[in-house]
Amino acid sequence: MNLVKNNVPWIFLLTGTFLIVYLSIPELLLSPNDFLLVSEGDGLKSYYVFDYQLNYQTSFNHFAGLNYPYGDSYLYTDGFPALQSLMQILPFLEYYHVGIIHLTLVLGFFLTTIFLYLILNFYTKSPWISIIGALCIFALQPQFIRLFGHLSLAYSCVIPMGWYFLIRFIHDKNKLKWSFLLFFTNTLWFFTHGYLGLMLTLFLGLVVIFHFKLWKNLRYFIQIMAFLGVPLLLFFLISKWSNSVQDRTSEPFGFFEYQAQWKSVFLPSEGFIHDQIEKCISFTQVNWEGFAYIGLTSLFSLLILLFFSISSFLRQKELTILPKELWFFLISGIVLLIYSFGIPFNQFPSLLDVFGPLKQFRAIGRFAWPFYFVCGIISFISMHWFYINASTKFRKQIALSFILLGSATYFWEASEILFKKRNFSKNAFLIENLSADQREMIEFIQKNKKKYQCILPLPWFHVGSELYGKEPNVKTMGNTLIASAHSGLPLYSCMMGRTSFSQSYDFFRSLGSNFQGKSKSALINEKDFLIWYDYQPLYAEDEQELLDASKLVFKNKMGELRSISSAKIFERKKLDITAIVDAQNQNQADFLFENYDSKNKRLSAKTSNFNTIAHFESGKLKPNQWYEASFDYFWVGKKNLDNVFRIEFVNNEQINWFYERTISSYTDQQKDKVRVRAVFKTQSDTCAYNFFLFGGEKKNTFYQIDNLLIRPLDLSVRWKDDKGQFFINSFPEK
Repeated sequence: MNLVKNNVPWIFLLTGTFLIVYLSIPELLLSPNDFLLVSEGDGLKSYYVFDYQLNYQTSFNHFAGLNYPYGDSYLYTDGFPALQSLMQILPFLEYYHVGIIHLTLVLGFFLTTIFLYLILNFYTKSPWISIIGALCIFALQPQFIRLFGHLSLAYSCVIPMGWYFLIRFIHDKNKLKWSFLLFFTNTLWFFTHGYLGLMLTLFLGLVVIFHFKLWKNLRYFIQIMAFLGVPLLLFFLISKWSNSVQDRTSEPFGFFEYQAQWKSVFLPSEGFIHDQIEKCISFTQVNWEGFAYIGLTSLFSLLILLFFSISSFLRQKELTILPKELWFFLISGIVLLIYSFGIPFNQFPSLLDVFGPLKQFRAIGRFAWPFYFVCGIISFISMHWFYINASTKFRKQIALSFILLGSATYFWEASEILFKKRNFSKNAFLIENLSADQREMIEFIQKNKKKYQCILPLPWFHVGSELYGKEPNVKTMGNTLIASAHSGLPLYSCMMGRTSFSQSYDFFRSLGSNFQGKSKSALINEKDFLIWYDYQPLYAEDEQELLDASKLVFKNKMGELRSISSAKIFERKKLDITAIVDAQNQNQADFLFENYDSKNKRLSAKTSNFNTIAHFESGKLKPNQWYEASFDYFWVGKKNLDNVFRIEFVNNEQINWFYERTISSYTDQQKDKVRVRAVFKTQSDTCAYNFFLFGGEKKNTFYQIDNLLIRPLDLSVRWKDDKGQFFINSFPEK
C-alpha cells in the first residue's frame, strides 16, 4: 500500500508530461522515425550531418559532407556529437537515426519535469505543489521552440538536472556520487551543444561561489573543479585537437545582435496578451534568440517577493519565504540574465577584447534560460510558503486561489505555443518517403556517382566564415542535402559555423567568372562536378554562367542534373581586347562610369542609410536588354560586408525591387574590397532605374565605393583605377 502511495505523485507527473507532449506533438510519441520536426535550415542540417556521418564517416571526428573538399571538425556541425559517438558503436540502428534523435528529445522532456519535481519537492516537501509546478514550468519553457530550429538546444532538462545534482552535492555527505553525476552530465552537455555546457557551468559556478564552506574545503574544492572545470577543459582540448583550421574568425557575427531584452523576458512573444501589448510597445527589434518569457505568474510572484524583501529589510526582520541558498540560485540567474542583455559589453565593447573566448558564444540571449527556470522554481516555492503559513482560513483560500489561478495562467500562456497547428514533412532520409521525381534523380546519382567528386547546388550557398556568405535557397539546400545523404557525394557548398577564411575565399572565387583569378585546392581531383539544378532563380553573373557551361545528363519535372569538369570551373580565360573603347570617352545614354575623382577618389556612405549610387531617367536604359553594373566596395571594421546591393525600376510611379544581392555573396572577394558585378535584364516597358545599397537599420558601419560602371553587356570598355591598373569591364586587363 505504501509503495502505491509513494508512486502516485510519479504517476501523475509522468502522465502529465506525456499528455503535454502528446497534445502538442503526438508524432514524437507515436511515429518518431516517420517525420522531421524541421525540414529546412539549421534543423535539417543537423539531421543531415548526423545521417551522413553514420553512413560515410572518413574519421571519428572529421565531417566530410559539406565544405568539399575540406570538410570540417564534427564539433562544428551541430550534429549531436555525443549521441553520434554512441551510434557509431550501434550501427544497426542507423535506419532509425531520426527516431532516435526524437526519442532523446522526448527523454529530455521527461527528465525536465522529473528534476523540476525533485527540486520543488526538496524545498517544499509537498508532492502536489511540486507536480503542478514542474508541469507548469515545463509547459512554458523557452527551449520548446528550438524543436523547430536548433534541435540540439531543445534539451530543456539541462538546467534542472544540474541544479538538482548540485543541491544534493551541497547537502549530502556522500558528495563523490553527485560530483561524478555533475561531471558526467556537464561533459555530456558540452558535447551535445557547447552553449548547453557553458550555460550550466556558469550557472552552477556562480552558485558555488556563494557557498564559501564548499570551496574553502580543499577536498570539496577539488571535486568542484572536477565537475565544473574539467568538462570545460576537455571540450576546449578536444576542440583544438580535432581542429585542423587555423584561420577561423575571432569575430563571429551576432554578439551585439542576438541578445535578450526586457521585453523578451518579461513580456510574451506571442498570444492574446502579446497582441494587446504590441499596440503600445514595439517588438520589431526583439530577437528570437532572447526569448525566455517567465510568465505572468512568475512575474507577479517576483514582484510580491520583492515587496516582502523590502518590507523585511526596512523592519530589520529576516525573510523566511525562501531558503538562503535559493537566493544564490536567483542571483546566479540574474547575473546570466544581465549578461544575456549584453551588459556591460554594450556599454564598453572593448571589454570583449579582454574576454575574447566569450565572443565565440555569440547568441548570448540564450543565457537568459537559467533565469526562466529560477523564476519558475522560486514562484511555486513562494506560493506554497504563503499557503502553508496562512494564519487564517480566508488567507489560505486566497493563497490557494493564487496557486490555482497562477498554474492555469501558465498553461493558458503556454497553449499559444504548445498547441499551434504544425505540419511536419515525412522523414526524407528514408528513400520511400521521397517523391518519384526526387527518387529518380537520386537513383541516377547513386548509379553514376563514381564519375563525380561532389554535388554543386545551383543556386549555390555558403554560410560559415562570418565574412563571406551566401544564404541558401531553402528548396535547393533541402534537396541537395537529401541527395548527398542518400548518395554519399559531398556538397560543394557549406552550412556550418566559423569555417576557414582561406577555404571560403577560394570557394567564392572558384564560382565566379573565368576572367577572375582562381586558386585550386590540391584536394580537388579531375572528376567532374555534378550540378543539381531544381529550377530555382539564378544570379546571371555567376550561377547562370556555370549552368550554361555544363552539360545535361538527366532531367525530369523536379530538376536537372548537369555535368561540368573541374577544369572548366577553375580555368582562367584571357580577355578578348578587340572592340574595346575608353570608358572616359563614352557618353551614350545607357552608360555610366564614375571614378569619383571630384569626391576624394571614393564615395563614402553609412550602411544604415539608403544610398543611391546611380539613377537613370525613364527611357535611358533600353527595354529587354542585358546590362552589367559593377563597382569596387571597400570595407572596414567588423561584419564589414553586411550590406545589400539593390536595383529597382520605377514605372508609373510604382517602385519595384527586381534585383538584390548581399555584398558578402559576390564571388570576386579580395583582401580589402569586393568587386561587385551584377548582370541584369531591363523590363519590357520603358522605366526609370535606381541603383542603391542598404544594409538595414542600426548598422553603423561605413563603407566606400569606387569605379562604378554600368554598361550594356555587349559594350566592352577599358578603364584605369587609382593605382594605375587597367581593367576591361569588371576584370584586370592582365
